[in-house]
Amino acid sequence: MSIARWGQQSLAALAIAVPLCASANVDSAAVAAAVAEGVVEADPAAAERGRALFAESTDAQCILCHRHDRAAAPFPGTLGPDLTHVAQRRTRAELRELIEDPTRSNPATAMPAYFRRTGLQQVQARYRDQTILSAAQIDDLLAFLTAP
Repeated sequence: MSIARWGQQSLAALAIAVPLCASANVDSAAVAAAVAEGVVEADPAAAERGRALFAESTDAQCILCHRHDRAAAPFPGTLGPDLTHVAQRRTRAELRELIEDPTRSNPATAMPAYFRRTGLQQVQARYRDQTILSAAQIDDLLAFLTAP
């Protein structure tokens, strides 16, 4: 099966499928590399869910600190960097790490760790012992941030 065929699938499906590649006669290393580098594109629905998380979600609240041309938000934040062209500056893997736990690359960051459960301070009661976003929601944000 070719990478082009895999490219028609969503990132969520690929995340599940990559560990299964060895038994399906698929070059799992090539698929994993394509996913990591953003060669494999997410479906438009994932990008739209990511846009909604970015601009409208009360969980992610990305728009409070960041702007993005496709977010369609009237008053985006300016505390964090403009993320309109972030996919030209960062790989998909780097973006995932920054969303999951930005303190890995910058311990003094004000950005919350969206996929970390331990070592957090001043956490709302509803978020204690759980991540702010699910893995699927992070995939959707990545689909939005890396969409052409």
